[in-house]
Amino acid sequence: MLYIISQVLVCLADILYVVSMLTKKKISLVMFLLFSDILFASHYFLLDGGLTGAATILVDVVYLIIMYLLEKYNKTKFNLLTTIIAMIVTIALSIVTWQGAISLMPMFSMLIYLTTMIFTNVIIVKSGALCRNLINIIYMFLIQSFFGGGLEIVLMLSAIIGIVINYKNSKKDNNKNIEDKSDIESKNVESNNEIKNNLEQNK
Repeated sequence: MLYIISQVLVCLADILYVVSMLTKKKISLVMFLLFSDILFASHYFLLDGGLTGAATILVDVVYLIIMYLLEKYNKTKFNLLTTIIAMIVTIALSIVTWQGAISLMPMFSMLIYLTTMIFTNVIIVKSGALCRNLINIIYMFLIQSFFGGGLEIVLMLSAIIGIVINYKNSKKDNNKNIEDKSDIESKNVESNNEIKNNLEQNK
């Protein structure tokens, strides 16, 4: 029964994760990841050998709450400090909840993910999430969460799609800025020419 409940929870967590990967702004990404992680942690708690996974994700829940507030109130200069503290706590928890070499995998995936969360660039953050997915796929199958492992593959694909979407949007915005700059320069040239012509006529 607990196993079935854990699989339902991981399904809901995965849905929220997919939504987070399709967002355009980091603050939205952080918010959906937060709710997703709460469900992921509950999922791990119900599985044998999932204690470390649950513990590291609970650290991420607290971390995401802080990151959300930093993004919301434009205090991103504290991203690095917050991330370093989260990394130290993650490593400490992994040692305390040691259940064999397999239990270190959530720690490594979390450390990679946390490193990319320092940045405000959504593409970099999603790339970290992608690396986290790759490690979690292996971890899920090793702790016999086969359905969860299959869904992690879907999450990995959603991260890839999210990265591609953000890259295209970024490229489009850059092109638009270049066009706008070009239009402004063109208008300035026309304005200068008009002033010059008026001065010559006045002579």
